[in-house]
Amino acid sequence: MKLHRSKPGLALLASVALLGCATVDVRGIGSGGRESAYELHGATLAQLEIEAQRLCPKGYEVLHRWQRYGRPEKDGGTIVGWWARLGEFAGMSGDNDAQMTVQCKT
Repeated sequence: MKLHRSKPGLALLASVALLGCATVDVRGIGSGGRESAYELHGATLAQLEIEAQRLCPKGYEVLHRWQRYGRPEKDGGTIVGWWARLGEFAGMSGDNDAQMTVQCKT
């Protein structure tokens, strides 16, 4: 059986794959000591924890964390509702916001 690939199908697949690549905004902050400290902003706390593990391979202490969840559109039959659910699934909903401040261990 031979699979046929269409250009629109590949474009849709690439678009969905890029949605999963949510970005994390990382800002270094002064900690007053030798340890590095960072303020992280993104869509979910889980996403920020993964980034904190990458930045602080020896471990880290959470100084502050905060998250706000947005609710998807209730109208399930519209394009807007489907788009909101896709964004929520990919972790890119515009109404979701998370912030975490960490200090790396030395």
